[in-house]
Amino acid sequence: MFKGFIALITSGIIFNPAVLIGALIGVVAYIKLDFEEIKILCTDYHLYLFFLFVCCLYVYFFKKTLKDNLRDLDLRVMFSTMIGQFFLMCFSFLMGMLFASFFDFSIPEPSAKKTHSEYSETVGSINRAKNLQNDYNHILDQIK
Repeated sequence: MFKGFIALITSGIIFNPAVLIGALIGVVAYIKLDFEEIKILCTDYHLYLFFLFVCCLYVYFFKKTLKDNLRDLDLRVMFSTMIGQFFLMCFSFLMGMLFASFFDFSIPEPSAKKTHSEYSETVGSINRAKNLQNDYNHILDQIK
């Protein structure tokens, strides 16, 4: 994973604003939001409109492509560049969330039972599983 991160830096793709903004938004979303809020964010079209708006501004102001006469904008090429930057931003958003999940910045919530430790809860779960297995074996013996 770290070799991939180093490759992003050495190739210069991380300095592409679409990649950088998408990855930062993905990392911040994973750190600040819980699963349900991330699910709502990813299904909301406003996020993708924002990505498209940022990509359109970036291409229009910094990646202009001119026609052969060097006077008119080549809108067909610029539009395809905008769409490519949009997909790049969406992909970097998802990869930013995956990168943040690798480190898992989430703070564990305190348990509802403050009198029991994790060990006693685990032992209690094992005992319940054993009791269920014994009940199951008893029922099978009655059927035979």
